[in-house]
Amino acid sequence: MTLHSLADEAPYMAGVGALSALPCETIPPQPLRRPVGAPAPFPTDALGPLIAPAVDGVADVVQVPVEIAAQSALAVASLSVQGHIDVEMPYGNATSPVSLFLLSVARSGDRKSAADSMLSAAIHLRERELLDEHSEQMGEYLDDLAAYDTAKANAKNGKAKTRDEIASALKAVGTAPNRPRSPTLTATDPTIEGLHKYLEVGQPTFGLFADEGGLFVGGVGMSRENALRTAAGFSGLWDGSTIKRMRAGDGVKTMHGRRVSLHLMMQEGNASRWLSDPVLRDQGLFGRLLVASPTTLAGQRLHRAANPASMAAIDRFTAAALAALRLPLPYRDEASGILEPRVLPFSDQAKRMMLDFGDAVERQLGPGGKLEPVSSLAGKAMAHAARLAAVLAAFENPATGSIDTASAARGVRLCQWYLDEGLRLFDGGCVSPEIARAESLLEWLRSAWPSLTSTDPALFSLPDVYKYGPGPIRDKATALASVAILKDHGWVSELDGSRPVNGAIRRQAYTVRGI
Repeated sequence: MTLHSLADEAPYMAGVGALSALPCETIPPQPLRRPVGAPAPFPTDALGPLIAPAVDGVADVVQVPVEIAAQSALAVASLSVQGHIDVEMPYGNATSPVSLFLLSVARSGDRKSAADSMLSAAIHLRERELLDEHSEQMGEYLDDLAAYDTAKANAKNGKAKTRDEIASALKAVGTAPNRPRSPTLTATDPTIEGLHKYLEVGQPTFGLFADEGGLFVGGVGMSRENALRTAAGFSGLWDGSTIKRMRAGDGVKTMHGRRVSLHLMMQEGNASRWLSDPVLRDQGLFGRLLVASPTTLAGQRLHRAANPASMAAIDRFTAAALAALRLPLPYRDEASGILEPRVLPFSDQAKRMMLDFGDAVERQLGPGGKLEPVSSLAGKAMAHAARLAAVLAAFENPATGSIDTASAARGVRLCQWYLDEGLRLFDGGCVSPEIARAESLLEWLRSAWPSLTSTDPALFSLPDVYKYGPGPIRDKATALASVAILKDHGWVSELDGSRPVNGAIRRQAYTVRGI
């Protein structure tokens, strides 16, 4: 979620005061946030003998950052095993789903969709198989339903006269047949209500996988009115909470034993604005996200032959994922779609390792501690490490009875990388809402305003901003504050005297640089 788009345009400068004496045109504008440093090398080897070679293979074939391939591979692995296992947390008797929530941030053209498509092949194959099965099952279901309806009508209209006789005849008919569950395993931009409704009639293990995450973030579910409810809903799914729906049309619905993983792939601007939303930060969804924002490879992806071993490694990964997706789901009640995953514990030594990691994180969470800026993520570090370890162990060996020290160590290494990545991105990426709104305004002035105005596209006024600008800035006070920030950083200049702007004479008019 790095904001390279602004930071790369000018070197970072410490303040505005020293610049005020110089003509604005001679001063490079300041970035609205400081540049973010380069990420630490991703610990690919920690992904294990099945996933690591596939990730390296995709990075080789597609020429994509290894972090992007790793995020897609972990998402597929999580979906493959989340319906079959829960992980026993190292402390007490608590259990947790193993579903992973991942966010991959990269520029347009960084080939994230191509990498994701290659690693998601098993999901698409399994969905086609389920669709074929569903078509056959629907034929049998419709015949059975017709027989049931006829038998029920006959029981009501037969010779039975008394209430008890009619009830006995209906009881003899039996229960209605269960409609086959929808074969869809993934979706890109559902609302939380739509997802809850699907989990009632569809597969109880599901993935929200969006290679254009802006569709989700910019959709109805994440609109200003719905964002908090959507975030709370997804936080509940990560926790494995019981789903309760109460609607006038549907009545009350309670669903247990559903599992949902998430992988959003977003461009930098969308991701930074989303992750800077103070309401969503306070809600806690972002602490459940494992974020990767690698350095682009643009300019380095020259044509060359891929390593012949790369496709073989990808094929092994696909075969393992498909085999896991084909395993019969452990239903407690198949008619209701309730899953009862078996609980995967840590070995004694692995448990001690996880507890030591949790203590080390906790010691850095206090006031002034290294991890205080990412306390939401760090507070769930042990849960993240445990989920990662369990996914790796079960993906490599679906029949494993426990998580050994090797898998636990790999989960800890991966979690430590995500903590470091969170700190790196926080340092330059997470900003105040005021700065986020100013960035949104600057982008709007560059991209949308030129097509809306009848005068010089670099010329604008406050009424233009709060009438036509981004939604969060459509009032005079907020527009004035956002413009003031852009002025302070050298992106906007205020002109002297009244000016004609877009068909009206404005006493205050501004120009924006870079148009």
